[in-house]
Amino acid sequence: MKKYFFILIFLIISNIIFSQIPKGKVFGRAEFDIGIEKVFVNEGSCEILIVLKNYGTAIPDNIFQEGKLKIVIEGNPNIASFFLKDIDKRGELNSKKFLNFNTGLILQKDEKLEVSLENINDKNKMNDRKKEFLKKDKCKEKTNFRTFRQETSSVFIEPVKNSNIQFGKYVPIKFKIPSEYAGRHIKGVFYFTEKSKGKKYFLCRQGYELWFDNLSGASICGNYYPNEGIIEVFDSYLRYFDERGRDLGDKLPIGEYLINADLYNSSNSLVKNYLGGPFRIIEIEYEPGPTQPTPSTSKPLIIQDIVFEDLDLYDKGVNIHLGISGRTKDGNPVSRYCGTRVCGGEIKFFIYIIDAGPNYGQVFTTSYNIEPGRLKSDPNNPSAFGTYRDPLRITITFPFKSNYRIEVHLNLQNAEEKVASTEILQGYGDFPSPGTGEIRTDATPAYSTSPKENDILISGRNFSISWVKSQSISTTRLLYSQDNGRNWKKIGDFTGASYNWTVPFEFTENGKIKFQWFSIKPEEGGTILLEESKNIKIRGILITSPKNEEVILPNSPYTITWNSPKLPNLKIKLTYGESTPSDVISCSEDDGLERWNVPNITNDRIALKAELLQNCNQNISYGEAIVERIIISKPYISFLNPKDGENLISGKSYTISYTPVAPKDFSQNGKVSIFYKFTNEENWKEIGSNLPISNYSVQWQTPLVTSTKYAKIKAVLSHPYGDVIQNFTSEINVTIKPAFYTTTREVR
Repeated sequence: MKKYFFILIFLIISNIIFSQIPKGKVFGRAEFDIGIEKVFVNEGSCEILIVLKNYGTAIPDNIFQEGKLKIVIEGNPNIASFFLKDIDKRGELNSKKFLNFNTGLILQKDEKLEVSLENINDKNKMNDRKKEFLKKDKCKEKTNFRTFRQETSSVFIEPVKNSNIQFGKYVPIKFKIPSEYAGRHIKGVFYFTEKSKGKKYFLCRQGYELWFDNLSGASICGNYYPNEGIIEVFDSYLRYFDERGRDLGDKLPIGEYLINADLYNSSNSLVKNYLGGPFRIIEIEYEPGPTQPTPSTSKPLIIQDIVFEDLDLYDKGVNIHLGISGRTKDGNPVSRYCGTRVCGGEIKFFIYIIDAGPNYGQVFTTSYNIEPGRLKSDPNNPSAFGTYRDPLRITITFPFKSNYRIEVHLNLQNAEEKVASTEILQGYGDFPSPGTGEIRTDATPAYSTSPKENDILISGRNFSISWVKSQSISTTRLLYSQDNGRNWKKIGDFTGASYNWTVPFEFTENGKIKFQWFSIKPEEGGTILLEESKNIKIRGILITSPKNEEVILPNSPYTITWNSPKLPNLKIKLTYGESTPSDVISCSEDDGLERWNVPNITNDRIALKAELLQNCNQNISYGEAIVERIIISKPYISFLNPKDGENLISGKSYTISYTPVAPKDFSQNGKVSIFYKFTNEENWKEIGSNLPISNYSVQWQTPLVTSTKYAKIKAVLSHPYGDVIQNFTSEINVTIKPAFYTTTREVR
């Protein structure tokens, strides 16, 4: 009796336990099933926390290898994916029912969160258990950049938190690799974020990012110290770059910054973001105390900035354009300290060899005088001075035949020394001694200010070409070349100082823009007084099919084609959607065509967008093209009278009526034409043409026949778009009988 009693108790308890387990969809083998048990946000830190649950027992290895946890934050470009193998390193889901996972992501105010599990194994489709969560008002307001959970004390060694760094110094990052990522195929992307504007300064050029399983002692992106497990991240040419890979110079502007390290896995999914700082870039000035006398070294002028506006190598040396700006410390006019002309001084150049080898670090110096009055005061702000639109033009007359860093030390009377630097790269041969040089005090008659050397211009967009010229020159002629100057096309002649050029769809990596200055046109006997060229690149994309308002059949393949530079390192991303393209068709190689499986929908307001990107994840764009309206439909004409298979009487007049079967507002300029033919004939005969596309009718007198004949009536719906006309046909069969033939039903 006791035996049966214990069996009964066991069955009751089992029933209670198993009734509490969610009835999740089981996939693969019946003994395992993974789901998202709970999604919540920490009220204090606003971190996204996720609880995973194993509803079964053992989990196959392929689920850990291929299963992903996907997190999408609506309204924010960041989409995070985490492999289960990275989340569950110790196999806890195999031994426990629950696994708590702190994503490290911060949800911000009013952002909508979607979490899902997905698997790429066709045999074992993972449960799609999704949770949605709308953040409460307690979390942070949205900012211009994403914030994540921090581990600054353990990963960021330099810059030190809350430190002050003097403006003008190149700032590297020292990063201690977390133990869970050491030696793994993880890519690190390092950058600074300026807090007030959200602008990013990347430390490494694209394509030279650091992979943690392929680190060496020194690389183009820094140094690795294996004993300490530390990366010192800096560009070997001491430059910063933006998200498009454009050079931002060698110094961070004055302001407050955060330190960022984004870690990506082999599928380019963001697996972790570390945020450090803040630290500040400051301008260190001497400010005397209230009870102390002003030291003799205190100087009333401040040189705020030195900018290399242009640097042009030629066979005998280098031409440098330097822009200088400054002000007085106390806000008084410059004339109070310099007299009627802005103070002069001396400019020194320190030229360092930066090629690897025995001469690395060797330095050569040369210097030139700046005459008083060469710099100008600002007429609208007498406390400010600088070169403004007339930079210093410095010619160092020796050939640059190696890779150098050039430091400029500017010493003006009544101002502290200011230092700036740049680099000349990809030289050749041996380094000679510097030759003579000069600073021109007279303004060059004309020179260009935009574009800069090797600027990337985007087809279809406006680009401002600008220049400076003296009043003695009346005209500037602009030309451009696709083939490195072998052939030129004229943009136009201009009397002003700028032109807003619509960049053509003529892609090139070896383009040039030429400036020619003259007072009388050369074709009228005049002389070109001055000429200058700048190297440019033209990139972009132009969709060639489909065209605007083209009809595409639903649930069928369609080949999208485009024109673009066809560069091997760039990608094409295709999206579509009603009004705003957001559904991804593909992101693949830039080969000029993509086969699209058109969805089985009917919609006459679909937009299609193509983007030329640096890669599919970072969305660094080199142009986009949009077809604003394509029509996904299978339009045709439906006959209301006569019906298919009707009997008609020879020689009698009938009303043929029809209606279009197509989306509303399908075609504003479409027309309908009606034809007929006997089944044993090849040519169609016209009944009516250029008829309205809307409901309509036309009279038709049937042909005379002496015996019963079978005929077809065809409607052709013509839809014009651009210079193309699409035709969509529909047909019915009718029987035409002699007039003496009678039937029980006659069509009227």
